[in-house]
Amino acid sequence: KELVSPLVHYKMNEILLQLHTIIGGMERILRCPMPIGYTHLMRLAIILWMIGLPLGLVAGEFFYWSIPVDVIIAYFFTGMEELASQLENPFGIDPNDLPLEQFTSTLRNHIFEMMSSFQEQRSKSGRRAGAAKAKRKTRYETEDLLVVKKN
Repeated sequence: KELVSPLVHYKMNEILLQLHTIIGGMERILRCPMPIGYTHLMRLAIILWMIGLPLGLVAGEFFYWSIPVDVIIAYFFTGMEELASQLENPFGIDPNDLPLEQFTSTLRNHIFEMMSSFQEQRSKSGRRAGAAKAKRKTRYETEDLLVVKKN
């Protein structure tokens, strides 16, 4: 018994090739983290900047206000640095990571829906996959368009 028609199989093959390309890009992101030297250099630059900022603010108009202004600015800069380090690897089980399990289960459900929809259409129309269909020639007869059969 055929599970999908040749046209549906062809379209599913195209979608799977696109998915393969996307997954390859995600693996490149995962396997190429930020170099540790760059991360340490950025942290050192932020610390030195936060140490030097109050000196510049005191010399200007802020004087006593330089302390709370420095604290607020330092909070935002350290927050951005922490956010960057967390976003460096978006694939995992942390709360702010991408919901990959949800993506894959949705994809799996869509594939099963497509297959069951085709099976329902085949059973309603009363067509049967037999020798006559195997002999019939279509313009989609290639190795990539072989119909998946149940074992």
